[in-house]
Amino acid sequence: MIVTIGERENSVSNLLVFLSKHLFIYSKSLDDMQSFLPATQEVVYQQILAELQVFALQNISSGTDSVRHMSSALLRQVLQHAKATGREELFQVVYRQFEGRSASLSASCLALEQLVAVSGVSQAIANCPSLFGVVFPRFLGFMMVSAHKTQPLDEWQSLWFGQLLAATQVADKRRPVIEQLLTQAVQLEPRTLAHLLLRDARLPLSSKLSAILSARQLSERRQELLRDLKQEVEQALLGLDDHTRLLALRFVAETPRPSDHLTKAEAEAIGLYLRHNANNPSAHLRQLGYGLLQKALRRIHLGLAEHQKRPTPAGEELLSLLTRLTGDLSRNLFPTANYGRRWLSLHLLRDCVELGRKLQLRISEELLPPEALPNLEHCLGDSYEQNKVLAAQLLESLQSCSRFDADEMVELLLSLRPPDSATGAFQLQVYCRAKAVETDLPVKVEAETTLEPRTFRALHWCLDHLREGLSLAQRDLAEAAKLNPLYGLLFASRHLLQQLDLEQLAKEAAWRQYVQALVTTCLAVSGVVLPVVSSASPEGHLPATRDQETDQPLTNVLSRRLPSEALHQVRTTPQMVLLCAWRSIKEVCLILGELVQRAPLEEEQQQQQGDFLLSSVQLEAIGEHFLHLLAETKHRGAFEQAYVGFTMLCRRFWHSDAVRLNQLPGQR
Repeated sequence: MIVTIGERENSVSNLLVFLSKHLFIYSKSLDDMQSFLPATQEVVYQQILAELQVFALQNISSGTDSVRHMSSALLRQVLQHAKATGREELFQVVYRQFEGRSASLSASCLALEQLVAVSGVSQAIANCPSLFGVVFPRFLGFMMVSAHKTQPLDEWQSLWFGQLLAATQVADKRRPVIEQLLTQAVQLEPRTLAHLLLRDARLPLSSKLSAILSARQLSERRQELLRDLKQEVEQALLGLDDHTRLLALRFVAETPRPSDHLTKAEAEAIGLYLRHNANNPSAHLRQLGYGLLQKALRRIHLGLAEHQKRPTPAGEELLSLLTRLTGDLSRNLFPTANYGRRWLSLHLLRDCVELGRKLQLRISEELLPPEALPNLEHCLGDSYEQNKVLAAQLLESLQSCSRFDADEMVELLLSLRPPDSATGAFQLQVYCRAKAVETDLPVKVEAETTLEPRTFRALHWCLDHLREGLSLAQRDLAEAAKLNPLYGLLFASRHLLQQLDLEQLAKEAAWRQYVQALVTTCLAVSGVVLPVVSSASPEGHLPATRDQETDQPLTNVLSRRLPSEALHQVRTTPQMVLLCAWRSIKEVCLILGELVQRAPLEEEQQQQQGDFLLSSVQLEAIGEHFLHLLAETKHRGAFEQAYVGFTMLCRRFWHSDAVRLNQLPGQR
């Protein structure tokens, strides 16, 4: 009756957990029960075992871990009782389920695993003829290891290892799994089986590499094996099979001891892999390859550290290998390289530069190929921001003098295309943090500063162009959306401010004056574009323009960047105005929110002689601005960014030690 309830209510997980646990406990007491039963009642004992087995087989592959584990233990307990009392029919139930495929393959194999633990491997092999042909490559590693403990070596090798060798001859999706079992087998008998594998000419290279990498005795002969298998390894690195390619890379990059020096042959193989496989579109394979290449860099690092203590010719060779690798990676960033190639090359190039910094090695512009820095500058225009970040960091480290031109940067920042704005902002970041610059920005600054002077000038340069755009937008928003859409300059200002320590900047009055001017300008920009994002139909909102544009052609300005002269001939569309409005609102909200979150506030600095960037009046104006945006904005994207900025402000106030600020959010 209890088992019947379990069958009927098998969708109720709590009930199954309860039943499986208590039926398992009950099964342990069956020995005592049998001793008290008279011979005429023996059938009751048999029925109990049969019912318990039915429950266990039904739930052995349950999605609930505790049910699955208890059912497995219950089945083993039932089979142990059956073995003790000679109930062979209970074993036959498991065999028939496996051969008849009456249950899922995973459930049948889990049941067979418990049977093997009770009766041994030989009985299972004899009663399941489809065992090797159907499930061995995937499920029987446990049986193979168990059989190794009980069978003679010759018999075990013929039965198990022979099946594996035969299975590797078939090039299908099972091969990587079969090679995992092959690796297990070699680890059980490394001396005998590994050499047997290497002598078999029919065996695929991936199987040989699996054996070499699993047997430590063979790993110690890796240089000899690399010479013998050099041609096959190179073909594997260029081949179509991802599994074999990664095995070949692992063979040349990974060693039992990370302190083993990277040899010239291994470095050449790694260079071959980088040239032909860095563009792999699979993120998973790219990450696996990157992990193996990091191990090779680790070997170079340890070898060079040892060379600095005790110089050797091998250490000099490692130094030249690092220089060549850095050059190859920078060449790999050619303008038409795809995302995968750029991602892998930029990450490895950053690791090489970091390695040089740790060892105080000089990796500079003079040691790089002539196309290295232009390639990195081109990466600042990458569609993916993480690649821009890495390229900017590398340019700051490697470039001795920034060659970016102010006119080129402002053209990017005034572009209607948001990716161009990001490119211009990262160029400006590299310009500000460069060791030297070819040309200064054309900007007049009333007060100089000793803290971050180049960034200070760049921010004022952006602010001047922002004021020009604001003035145009106040006269004609449609024209400003086309010629100076504001959001690029706002994004660049926010991006540069994120690189600065605002606590230190608060010590100088010039920075306080700049922040005050920026906040005032941001609030004015928001006021100009608010009618668009608060319109009932922002996608179709086109403000009145003073120029007649009816004869001007329509152009998709977002598909490619147009020079400013060409933009004058393009008709303004509602989409241009909306893009200008909502992205300007976005940048204004993020600038104000991040300033409130990071900048020293006047009410918190009363005991520190006024070292603040935001005054109480500015804080109140920013708070009122956020409330106004949240109340009026109908454009979803603009509303979400206003919400983000407002939460930054509230978080800062709630964590503030100033009592008035702490209470402000609750007063609204």
